[in-house]
Amino acid sequence: MADIIERLERRIRRHVLAAMPKEATFLEDLDLGRLLIEYRIWRGQFILPQRRAVFESKEMRESDKRREHQAVVECLASKLAAGESINAFLSSSVQRIPRPRQGKVVPRDQLLAEWGIHHLHLSDQIDGDGFVKRTDDVLFAIFKDDAAYLIGIYGHPGTDNWARQDIFATLVRNWPDRGLVAS
Repeated sequence: MADIIERLERRIRRHVLAAMPKEATFLEDLDLGRLLIEYRIWRGQFILPQRRAVFESKEMRESDKRREHQAVVECLASKLAAGESINAFLSSSVQRIPRPRQGKVVPRDQLLAEWGIHHLHLSDQIDGDGFVKRTDDVLFAIFKDDAAYLIGIYGHPGTDNWARQDIFATLVRNWPDRGLVAS
């Protein structure tokens, strides 16, 4: 029985390591439990391409930033409704996995990790790495299996405070019964 378990663990390890960025060679040294945690965090940054109903907050629909980025927001909404990938709009940092410090996982995106809110860059120009060019403004959104909730357009950190209460107030005002904000 121990032999079966060892073989299964080796297969899982090979599968996970093959899926993750090759530059993160330190992953090979992690025990299987820690490796699976790193894999889950890394994969959780990506948005699965599947058809979703798209809901925009009232605040976003009425904002000057929405009008400024209308073409890209409509492109994103169209892709979401059609079930196409929008991962090119994520930060290109999803390609990297930071080395754990003192055996602990290094948070990559606190807003995503703690609240499930993604941020998407609002450019229509693709860089050489396959991701859109980084923009000062980003779209905050929550993605569920069947729906995308477009919260608002905010400045990137360094130009805006991502811990603002109005982000969460917008969620509660627009979608109070969707379970997007858990206490």
